Amino acid sequence: MTKILAPRTTEAAITLLERLASLQGQAALAEAARNKAIADTNAVSDSIVAPIAEEIAAIEPAIEAWWRKQGNKLLPAGRKTMELGGCMIGIRLGNKSYAFTGDDKQALAELNAVRWGKPLIRVTYAPDKPAIRKALSGPRADALGKMGFSETQPETFFVTQVEAKVAPVPRRDLQIIDINDWFADLG
Repeated sequence: MTKILAPRTTEAAITLLERLASLQGQAALAEAARNKAIADTNAVSDSIVAPIAEEIAAIEPAIEAWWRKQGNKLLPAGRKTMELGGCMIGIRLGNKSYAFTGDDKQALAELNAVRWGKPLIRVTYAPDKPAIRKALSGPRADALGKMGFSETQPETFFVTQVEAKVAPVPRRDLQIIDINDWFADLG
């Protein structure tokens, strides 16, 4: 693009302004066409994906119930997951946290009662959960266990496809716009 010099007359400025207005209008039309095409594409995609997502949401709880009742008996020894029917299925471990048989006030009282428990208490006088989790695997684990502390790790059921096998999306309701034809129509 060549450099455009500043106009010297009002007529020259008006000519440039008219060109600028025309270019801005074309850009706005192109942007609107793009936004409409994106919205139309999203609508078509949503109409295809919505019933699929609904069916997935219906199947997953049924599979989880089956898995928890009898499916997990199919697992190889020492495994929590396996491939079955084109999916990986099993149990995922969540983040570890500590558990205590009583409430926080009881936990605080138990930790305050022993000299080594002080570093496991926050200044706010609440049990320091990260410190307790760490201490549960240290030399005070037995003493903490006798107080009622233990380590828990939640399990979350999951099922995912092993290999992506995507069926082609039908082209219904899709309108392909040739941008060159569109601009040619603007004149």
